[in-house]
Amino acid sequence: MARAGAVWVDVLPSMVGWNAAVRTQASVSLEGVGATAGRGFTTSLLRTARAGMGGFAAEIRSQTAAAASAAAASVDEATTKVNAARNRQADAAGRVRVAEQRLADLRAKESASASAIAGAEERLASAQRGQAAAADTLVAAERRLESAETLQSEAAA
Repeated sequence: MARAGAVWVDVLPSMVGWNAAVRTQASVSLEGVGATAGRGFTTSLLRTARAGMGGFAAEIRSQTAAAASAAAASVDEATTKVNAARNRQADAAGRVRVAEQRLADLRAKESASASAIAGAEERLASAQRGQAAAADTLVAAERRLESAETLQSEAAA
Protein backbone atom coordinates (compact mmCIF):
# COMPACT_ATOMS: atom_id res chain seq x y z
CA MET A 1 0.00 0.00 0.00
CA ALA A 2 1.10 3.35 -0.77
CA ARG A 3 1.27 6.13 1.58
CA ALA A 4 1.04 9.68 0.62
CA GLY A 5 1.68 11.18 3.97
CA ALA A 6 0.82 10.86 7.58
CA VAL A 7 -1.85 12.70 9.47
CA TRP A 8 -1.98 12.71 13.17
CA VAL A 9 -5.27 13.08 15.03
CA ASP A 10 -5.40 13.77 18.76
CA VAL A 11 -7.15 10.89 20.45
CA LEU A 12 -7.24 12.61 23.85
CA PRO A 13 -10.49 14.56 24.14
CA SER A 14 -10.43 18.07 25.60
CA MET A 15 -12.85 18.65 28.51
CA VAL A 16 -12.37 22.39 28.59
CA GLY A 17 -15.80 24.10 29.20
CA TRP A 18 -17.57 20.74 29.51
CA ASN A 19 -18.63 21.26 33.20
CA ALA A 20 -20.12 24.69 32.48
CA ALA A 21 -22.05 23.34 29.48
CA VAL A 22 -23.47 20.40 31.45
CA ARG A 23 -24.48 22.70 34.33
CA THR A 24 -26.20 25.13 32.01
CA GLN A 25 -28.13 22.38 30.21
CA ALA A 26 -29.10 20.65 33.46
CA SER A 27 -30.14 23.94 35.06
CA VAL A 28 -32.43 24.82 32.15
CA SER A 29 -33.99 21.34 32.20
CA LEU A 30 -34.38 21.21 35.97
CA GLU A 31 -35.94 24.69 36.09
CA GLY A 32 -38.65 23.53 33.72
CA VAL A 33 -39.19 20.29 35.64
CA GLY A 34 -39.27 22.16 38.98
CA ALA A 35 -41.72 24.76 37.71
CA THR A 36 -44.01 22.06 36.29
CA ALA A 37 -43.83 19.99 39.47
CA GLY A 38 -44.46 23.10 41.61
CA ARG A 39 -47.55 24.09 39.59
CA GLY A 40 -48.87 20.53 39.80
CA PHE A 41 -48.26 20.36 43.54
CA THR A 42 -49.90 23.76 44.14
CA THR A 43 -52.94 22.88 42.02
CA SER A 44 -53.37 19.55 43.78
CA LEU A 45 -52.88 21.09 47.22
CA LEU A 46 -55.44 23.84 46.55
CA ARG A 47 -57.96 21.37 45.13
CA THR A 48 -57.60 19.08 48.15
CA ALA A 49 -57.72 21.99 50.60
CA ARG A 50 -60.86 23.40 49.01
CA ALA A 51 -62.57 20.02 49.08
CA GLY A 52 -61.53 19.49 52.69
CA MET A 53 -62.58 22.98 53.75
CA GLY A 54 -65.96 22.52 52.12
CA GLY A 55 -66.56 19.40 54.16
CA PHE A 56 -65.16 21.07 57.26
CA ALA A 57 -67.44 24.08 56.80
CA ALA A 58 -70.44 21.81 56.32
CA GLU A 59 -69.55 19.93 59.51
CA ILE A 60 -69.18 23.20 61.42
CA ARG A 61 -72.59 24.38 60.14
CA SER A 62 -74.13 21.07 61.14
CA GLN A 63 -72.63 21.16 64.63
CA THR A 64 -73.62 24.80 65.10
CA ALA A 65 -77.20 24.05 64.10
CA ALA A 66 -77.28 21.07 66.46
CA ALA A 67 -75.90 23.18 69.31
CA ALA A 68 -78.45 25.93 68.64
CA SER A 69 -81.26 23.37 68.57
CA ALA A 70 -80.09 21.78 71.81
CA ALA A 71 -79.77 25.20 73.44
CA ALA A 72 -83.31 26.14 72.35
CA ALA A 73 -84.64 22.86 73.77
CA SER A 74 -82.77 23.54 77.01
CA VAL A 75 -84.32 27.01 77.25
CA ASP A 76 -87.79 25.57 76.63
CA GLU A 77 -87.30 22.93 79.32
CA ALA A 78 -85.91 25.47 81.80
CA THR A 79 -88.81 27.83 81.10
CA THR A 80 -91.28 25.04 81.81
CA LYS A 81 -89.52 24.26 85.09
CA VAL A 82 -89.53 27.94 86.12
CA ASN A 83 -93.27 28.16 85.46
CA ALA A 84 -93.89 25.00 87.48
CA ALA A 85 -91.71 26.31 90.33
CA ARG A 86 -93.64 29.60 90.33
CA ASN A 87 -96.90 27.68 90.58
CA ARG A 88 -95.56 25.57 93.48
CA GLN A 89 -94.39 28.73 95.25
CA ALA A 90 -97.81 30.35 94.81
CA ASP A 91 -99.48 27.18 96.15
CA ALA A 92 -97.13 27.18 99.14
CA ALA A 93 -97.88 30.85 99.83
CA GLY A 94 -101.58 30.00 99.74
CA ARG A 95 -101.07 27.17 102.23
CA VAL A 96 -99.26 29.60 104.55
CA ARG A 97 -102.15 32.09 104.36
CA VAL A 98 -104.69 29.35 105.13
CA ALA A 99 -102.62 28.04 108.06
CA GLU A 100 -102.20 31.56 109.43
CA GLN A 101 -105.94 32.20 109.20
CA ARG A 102 -106.83 28.89 110.88
CA LEU A 103 -104.38 29.62 113.67
CA ALA A 104 -105.85 33.10 114.11
CA ASP A 105 -109.38 31.62 114.18
CA LEU A 106 -108.38 29.08 116.83
CA ARG A 107 -106.73 31.76 118.97
CA ALA A 108 -109.88 33.88 118.69
CA LYS A 109 -112.02 31.05 120.07
CA GLU A 110 -112.12 30.86 123.80
CA SER A 111 -112.95 27.19 123.69
CA ALA A 112 -109.83 26.21 121.67
CA SER A 113 -107.57 23.81 123.46
CA ALA A 114 -103.83 24.27 123.76
CA SER A 115 -103.21 21.14 121.73
CA ALA A 116 -105.41 22.43 118.89
CA ILE A 117 -103.50 25.71 118.89
CA ALA A 118 -100.16 23.82 118.98
CA GLY A 119 -101.30 21.68 116.05
CA ALA A 120 -102.30 24.78 114.08
CA GLU A 121 -98.96 26.41 114.87
CA GLU A 122 -97.11 23.32 113.61
CA ARG A 123 -99.19 23.25 110.41
CA LEU A 124 -98.29 26.94 109.90
CA ALA A 125 -94.58 26.22 110.48
CA SER A 126 -94.76 23.30 108.03
CA ALA A 127 -96.45 25.51 105.44
CA GLN A 128 -93.75 28.16 105.95
CA ARG A 129 -91.00 25.56 105.45
CA GLY A 130 -92.75 24.41 102.29
CA GLN A 131 -92.94 28.00 101.08
CA ALA A 132 -89.20 28.50 101.73
CA ALA A 133 -88.37 25.29 99.86
CA ALA A 134 -90.58 26.35 96.95
CA ALA A 135 -88.82 29.74 96.86
CA ASP A 136 -85.40 28.02 96.80
CA THR A 137 -86.57 25.74 93.99
CA LEU A 138 -87.78 28.77 92.02
CA VAL A 139 -84.45 30.58 92.44
CA ALA A 140 -82.55 27.50 91.24
CA ALA A 141 -84.88 27.08 88.26
CA GLU A 142 -84.45 30.74 87.31
CA ARG A 143 -80.63 30.36 87.45
CA ARG A 144 -80.81 27.31 85.18
CA LEU A 145 -83.01 29.26 82.77
CA GLU A 146 -80.54 32.15 82.76
CA SER A 147 -77.67 29.75 82.03
CA ALA A 148 -79.65 28.09 79.23
CA GLU A 149 -80.44 31.48 77.69
CA THR A 150 -76.75 32.44 77.85
CA LEU A 151 -75.78 29.20 76.10
CA GLN A 152 -78.47 29.79 73.49
CA SER A 153 -77.20 33.28 72.72
CA GLU A 154 -73.62 31.96 72.48
CA ALA A 155 -74.73 29.16 70.16
CA ALA A 156 -76.52 31.67 67.94
CA ALA A 157 -73.46 33.93 67.74
